[in-house]
Amino acid sequence: MRPITARLRRIPLTYHSDYDVYGFRRSEILPILEKHGITFESETSAQLSTGLTAAAQVPEWKQVLARRKRLSVYEAVCSMAWVDPFTQADTVERFGVNEAAYDMNKALLDEAIDDGTIPCREKKEGNFTQYFIEADDFARWCDENDIPRPLPWELKSAPVTDGRLIKQLEEANQRIEALEETIESLRAELRHQGLGQDLSAVLDASNDLSPIELRAALDAWRAVVADGNPRSRGTGVRNALMKWLKENQKKYCLGKEAVDRIATVANWHKRGGLPKTPIRTPPSLQHVDISKP
Repeated sequence: MRPITARLRRIPLTYHSDYDVYGFRRSEILPILEKHGITFESETSAQLSTGLTAAAQVPEWKQVLARRKRLSVYEAVCSMAWVDPFTQADTVERFGVNEAAYDMNKALLDEAIDDGTIPCREKKEGNFTQYFIEADDFARWCDENDIPRPLPWELKSAPVTDGRLIKQLEEANQRIEALEETIESLRAELRHQGLGQDLSAVLDASNDLSPIELRAALDAWRAVVADGNPRSRGTGVRNALMKWLKENQKKYCLGKEAVDRIATVANWHKRGGLPKTPIRTPPSLQHVDISKP
């Protein structure tokens, strides 16, 4: 007599087996059968056996629902309430298996359908009407409301189907592209003018290639304009620059000609001449009311 394993090597399996009714699950039986070298004819069984470890935490009925493009509202609610719609369909309605979770999720999903958040389609079968929703709409609704996805969908994110949002996204991308072009154009103009570049090395006193007279001119200019334009105080620009350079002549090791040259370079008021002294009213004439005799 041949061993049992030899007689059971070709076993056709389908998704739903009568064994499920009695508490046996394929995910529990397959490892035992594979251990004894039993193979299966069903392609679905082979796929499930190879991916058994990864899918061990997901019931088989949820894996089936996750591959459906559309679900009945009943199936969607069952997936949220962790109720197998294939084997517990009658017991849910009649005996209240997991009734609290089922009713709670049904109220939540019904409200979304009534509000139009999830589009719903009707399908009449004789005297009965079934209601279906798209799996993509279901997944998107879960994501938008921070509801853990009840089915192991393989898609990483639900596709956007709202035409208005798609148009707004396209317009935003166009504005971004236009701004990027403007920024690059401005950068090119700055490069052409020699601006926007790092000039710290030029003015670094520890840099042997830094021109000392250029540093003196910049320092003189900063000192003179620290309190604003010196002309507003009645002092000529060149005179103010000359005064500061002479006071700091030894610091920069400048000769007389260098001082004169730097003052000329840093002077922004090339017309020369001292500012006009404002006419002041003598104290004896202040606060005199000339309207009185």
